[in-house]
Amino acid sequence: MDTFMEFASMSQDPQTLAYSLLELLDEDRSKVPRSTLTCKVEIMIRAYWCLRIASSLDGIDMLVKRIKEQVVEQLIQEHQFSLIVHLIVSLRNYSELSYLFDILMKHEQFELILRKNTDKDNQTQLKMVLANYLQTRYPDDNEKLMMVYLRFNMFSNLGDLLMKKGKTGIIHISEQLN
Repeated sequence: MDTFMEFASMSQDPQTLAYSLLELLDEDRSKVPRSTLTCKVEIMIRAYWCLRIASSLDGIDMLVKRIKEQVVEQLIQEHQFSLIVHLIVSLRNYSELSYLFDILMKHEQFELILRKNTDKDNQTQLKMVLANYLQTRYPDDNEKLMMVYLRFNMFSNLGDLLMKKGKTGIIHISEQLN
């Protein structure tokens, strides 16, 4: 991906490059070799980064909407959850793509995102987003939150969670005894 980013940065018009990439997905299927889901996802990722380089907010919004409307349902139907994770991690647009976390949770595939290796900058952002997502959307799912804390070496947070869980258990036992 870094090589492509360098190439896109050298382009005189990265926005046109992005739209040219997206046109590959729009062409008549008989003219284009079989377009696999993996290729479609990779093309969309590269188009997204071209639009980011061009600072085209309208283009980014259009592409994120297109991903949601045209690609995600296909990925779900084909059980290609690893490609959903690839989209999340590659685009790094966590606020716009939070619905993808919901999909992973619904289909019990959340752990896939914890297995994905990311660069250090992305990892810092991802761990905070995942912890915040679970705390706000699934506050009672301590198991997944502990997995996030362990995966990203967030030992202080893990200790706080276990302490809270222990205190809650002690209070529950105390109430039962009285």
